[in-house]
Amino acid sequence: MFGELVKKLSLAQGSGKVTRELNPMFDSRLPDGCDKRICVWVRDGWAIDENSVRVDARQAGNQSPTIFVFIPKRSADDLRHT
Repeated sequence: MFGELVKKLSLAQGSGKVTRELNPMFDSRLPDGCDKRICVWVRDGWAIDENSVRVDARQAGNQSPTIFVFIPKRSADDLRHT
């Protein structure tokens, strides 16, 4: 559901208001081509630790078009029971 909502969003960049689409990614690795488009890379605390996501974001640098998102593992037992 999150992926579908993000696909509907777009950003207006710069003084020319150039429209940029957001591309949600949920894979364990970024696919090729994410250096040429805006990717929203979503990972969670069940599959990876927060520190690894921070390291990836730092390595990518502040010029990277990738948006790094981490969803922490909270209330795991409650989610499992639900």
